[in-house]
Amino acid sequence: MRIGLYLFLLLATCFVACDSSEEVNPDDLSGTWVESSARKDTIIFLTMLDTGTTRWLEVKRGKTTNLGGHIVPKLGSGIYNYYVSGRQIHVRNTLSSNSAYKAYPISRRDGKIRLGNFFELGSLQPHTAVRTLVRL
Repeated sequence: MRIGLYLFLLLATCFVACDSSEEVNPDDLSGTWVESSARKDTIIFLTMLDTGTTRWLEVKRGKTTNLGGHIVPKLGSGIYNYYVSGRQIHVRNTLSSNSAYKAYPISRRDGKIRLGNFFELGSLQPHTAVRTLVRL
Protein backbone atom coordinates (compact mmCIF):
# COMPACT_ATOMS: atom_id res chain seq x y z
CA MET A 1 0.00 0.00 0.00
CA ARG A 2 2.76 2.41 0.97
CA ILE A 3 4.82 1.54 -2.12
CA GLY A 4 1.80 2.25 -4.33
CA LEU A 5 1.39 5.66 -2.71
CA TYR A 6 5.07 6.49 -3.23
CA LEU A 7 4.88 5.31 -6.83
CA PHE A 8 1.80 7.46 -7.43
CA LEU A 9 3.50 10.53 -5.91
CA LEU A 10 6.61 9.93 -7.98
CA LEU A 11 4.61 9.66 -11.22
CA ALA A 12 2.54 12.72 -10.35
CA THR A 13 5.71 14.72 -9.66
CA CYS A 14 7.24 13.62 -12.97
CA PHE A 15 4.05 14.53 -14.82
CA VAL A 16 3.96 18.02 -13.33
CA ALA A 17 7.70 18.55 -13.84
CA CYS A 18 7.46 17.59 -17.53
CA ASP A 19 5.09 20.49 -18.24
CA SER A 20 7.54 23.20 -19.28
CA SER A 21 4.89 25.83 -19.95
CA GLU A 22 5.35 29.09 -18.13
CA GLU A 23 2.90 31.24 -16.27
CA VAL A 24 1.89 34.20 -18.36
CA ASN A 25 2.95 37.71 -17.47
CA PRO A 26 0.32 40.12 -18.87
CA ASP A 27 3.07 42.60 -19.75
CA ASP A 28 4.49 40.04 -22.22
CA LEU A 29 1.19 39.68 -24.08
CA SER A 30 1.09 43.06 -25.80
CA GLY A 31 0.77 43.04 -29.54
CA THR A 32 -1.01 40.94 -32.14
CA TRP A 33 -1.41 37.16 -31.83
CA VAL A 34 -2.90 34.91 -34.53
CA GLU A 35 -4.40 31.46 -34.05
CA SER A 36 -1.74 29.15 -35.48
CA SER A 37 -3.70 26.42 -37.31
CA ALA A 38 -6.44 28.15 -39.34
CA ARG A 39 -4.97 31.67 -38.93
CA LYS A 40 -8.48 33.17 -38.98
CA ASP A 41 -8.81 34.46 -35.42
CA THR A 42 -6.66 37.36 -34.20
CA ILE A 43 -6.27 38.63 -30.66
CA ILE A 44 -4.73 42.03 -30.08
CA PHE A 45 -3.63 42.73 -26.52
CA LEU A 46 -4.01 46.49 -26.32
CA THR A 47 -1.48 48.60 -24.46
CA MET A 48 -2.62 51.79 -22.81
CA LEU A 49 -0.65 54.61 -21.24
CA ASP A 50 -2.32 53.97 -17.89
CA THR A 51 -1.42 50.36 -17.03
CA GLY A 52 -3.73 50.10 -14.04
CA THR A 53 -5.50 46.90 -13.18
CA THR A 54 -7.85 47.04 -16.17
CA ARG A 55 -6.45 45.65 -19.40
CA TRP A 56 -8.12 45.24 -22.78
CA LEU A 57 -7.90 42.84 -25.67
CA GLU A 58 -9.60 42.87 -29.03
CA VAL A 59 -10.77 39.72 -30.79
CA LYS A 60 -11.05 39.86 -34.57
CA ARG A 61 -12.76 36.83 -36.09
CA GLY A 62 -13.66 38.09 -39.53
CA LYS A 63 -17.07 38.88 -40.99
CA THR A 64 -20.22 36.90 -41.72
CA THR A 65 -23.57 37.61 -43.34
CA ASN A 66 -26.58 37.61 -41.00
CA LEU A 67 -30.16 36.57 -41.90
CA GLY A 68 -30.97 40.10 -43.04
CA GLY A 69 -28.14 40.01 -45.56
CA HIS A 70 -25.93 42.44 -43.66
CA ILE A 71 -22.21 41.83 -43.20
CA VAL A 72 -21.45 41.78 -39.47
CA PRO A 73 -18.53 40.68 -37.26
CA LYS A 74 -18.57 36.99 -36.30
CA LEU A 75 -19.78 35.99 -32.85
CA GLY A 76 -17.09 36.54 -30.24
CA SER A 77 -15.47 39.50 -31.99
CA GLY A 78 -15.10 42.62 -29.91
CA ILE A 79 -13.32 44.28 -27.01
CA TYR A 80 -12.83 42.43 -23.73
CA ASN A 81 -11.49 43.42 -20.32
CA TYR A 82 -9.09 40.85 -18.92
CA TYR A 83 -6.68 40.05 -16.15
CA VAL A 84 -4.31 37.13 -15.70
CA SER A 85 -4.08 35.16 -12.47
CA GLY A 86 -1.68 32.22 -12.39
CA ARG A 87 -2.50 29.98 -15.33
CA GLN A 88 -5.89 31.53 -16.01
CA ILE A 89 -7.07 34.51 -17.99
CA HIS A 90 -10.29 36.10 -16.78
CA VAL A 91 -12.25 37.86 -19.53
CA ARG A 92 -15.38 39.99 -19.71
CA ASN A 93 -17.01 41.26 -22.88
CA THR A 94 -17.22 45.04 -22.61
CA LEU A 95 -20.42 45.15 -24.69
CA SER A 96 -22.24 42.72 -22.43
CA SER A 97 -24.52 43.86 -19.64
CA ASN A 98 -23.05 41.06 -17.51
CA SER A 99 -20.12 42.34 -15.46
CA ALA A 100 -18.86 38.90 -14.42
CA TYR A 101 -15.44 37.66 -15.52
CA LYS A 102 -15.09 34.07 -16.76
CA ALA A 103 -11.82 32.16 -16.31
CA TYR A 104 -10.12 30.24 -19.13
CA PRO A 105 -6.77 28.42 -19.19
CA ILE A 106 -3.72 30.26 -20.51
CA SER A 107 -0.09 29.18 -20.71
CA ARG A 108 3.04 30.13 -22.59
CA ARG A 109 5.63 27.85 -24.18
CA ASP A 110 8.26 28.35 -26.90
CA GLY A 111 7.05 31.87 -27.72
CA LYS A 112 3.45 30.71 -28.23
CA ILE A 113 0.45 31.06 -25.96
CA ARG A 114 -2.22 28.42 -25.43
CA LEU A 115 -5.56 29.94 -24.61
CA GLY A 116 -9.01 28.57 -23.82
CA ASN A 117 -11.20 29.44 -26.79
CA PHE A 118 -13.54 31.92 -25.06
CA PHE A 119 -14.29 33.78 -28.28
CA GLU A 120 -15.84 31.02 -30.41
CA LEU A 121 -19.16 30.81 -28.56
CA GLY A 122 -19.19 34.25 -26.99
CA SER A 123 -18.33 35.21 -23.44
CA LEU A 124 -19.47 33.32 -20.35
CA GLN A 125 -19.59 29.98 -22.21
CA PRO A 126 -17.29 27.06 -21.40
CA HIS A 127 -14.36 26.92 -23.78
CA THR A 128 -14.63 24.42 -26.60
CA ALA A 129 -10.92 23.89 -27.15
CA VAL A 130 -7.53 25.31 -26.34
CA ARG A 131 -6.11 27.41 -29.18
CA THR A 132 -2.45 28.05 -29.86
CA LEU A 133 -1.57 31.57 -30.88
CA VAL A 134 1.66 32.96 -32.32
CA ARG A 135 2.82 36.56 -32.21
CA LEU A 136 2.94 38.52 -35.45
